[in-house]
Formats: sequence, structure tokens, C-alpha cells
Amino acid sequence: MRHEAWELDDVLDGIDGVAYAVDLRYRILAVGRTRWNEFAAGNGALELTAASVLGQNLFDIIQGDDVREVYRRYTDETIATSRPIALALRCDSPGVRRELRLAITPLRSAGVLRGVHFQSLAVDELVRPPIDLFDFKTLMAVVGGQHHSPIVTLCSFCQRVNRAASGAEPVWIDAEEYYRSGGTSNVRISHGLCSDCLDKHYGI
Repeated sequence: MRHEAWELDDVLDGIDGVAYAVDLRYRILAVGRTRWNEFAAGNGALELTAASVLGQNLFDIIQGDDVREVYRRYTDETIATSRPIALALRCDSPGVRRELRLAITPLRSAGVLRGVHFQSLAVDELVRPPIDLFDFKTLMAVVGGQHHSPIVTLCSFCQRVNRAASGAEPVWIDAEEYYRSGGTSNVRISHGLCSDCLDKHYGI
């Protein structure tokens, strides 16, 4: 099995974008190493190297219960139907607004379904002045143990911010608008899904 995994790593290294494969129990089998490591570094997640994620359950890495559930639903659908799925999402870093296309494809060997292949391709990137809300490590360092700091929820699919006060009806706006309307970086970040993305990706 390890020999097959190394061969799969080599194949994924040659694929455009960030590519990885999981087995039918969602364990990460192989990763396109160079692009995975570049993407992790560009998003401030240096600890999530290609080598460190091998063998991990994919859903232990994904942040946010709602987001994890959506990814699991699409993965399970791909496994159950053996049909590929493609979706659009955002994955911003502090200095780059990034639109992605994520393809989720059945992974077969000798005609037998072995797992699922994921490929994320950037379809549009816009360099912008850095936005602190997407610099999660810096925010965590600044806020530290300040549990009184307000929580701001980011939609993990469209990257909009819930600007509503606690308990109020959600108001989802772009990060730039969040700052223009007086938003601060002295917050704790939570990941979730806005109502539009819940409806689009999960039918809720």
C-alpha cells in the first residue's frame, strides 16, 4: 500500500493546483507536495505540510462544523454515485482574494473505487492590501486568552463576514465592507456558512 501511495504522490505532484487524495475512510493517502506546501505557506499554515497531513482524517483538518459537514456530504455523494462534483468557493489569504474551483472525483485502481481525489484550482486571484481577518495566527496571537473579545464568523465558502450583533439576524458582508463599517481586528474568528452558501451547498 505504501508503494501505491508514493506513486500517487508522484502523480499528484504533476497536477495543476492543490491536489490530494483520501481513502474511503477519509484518511489522506497522498498529496501533491510542492503546491500543497506553497499553498499552506501562503495562507500562514506552515505546520500543515504535505508530510504532516498524510494519514490524517481530512475532516480533522477542516475548520467549522458546518463546513466539515458540507465537505463530508460532497465526499460521500462522490463515493456513493461514483460521479465527480465541481464547486466554486473562495479561499482568501491576507493579501490575496482568491476564487477557486474544487473538483471532487472518484479515485479508482484496477476498476475498484479506492477513494476520492480533490483538486483545487485558482480561477481568479486579486492582490490587495492585507486584511487582518484572514491572518488567523496573528489574530490569535493578538487576542490570545482574551475570551471577552467578540467572535466574528467568516463564511468558509464565500469568505463574507457576519456583521450582525450577537443574537441578531445575520448580515453577511465582504471583509472590506466590514472594515469600512467600523469593524475591528480585535476579534476571535469562527468559521461557518452564510445562509446563501448553506442553501447552495446543503439545501438548508
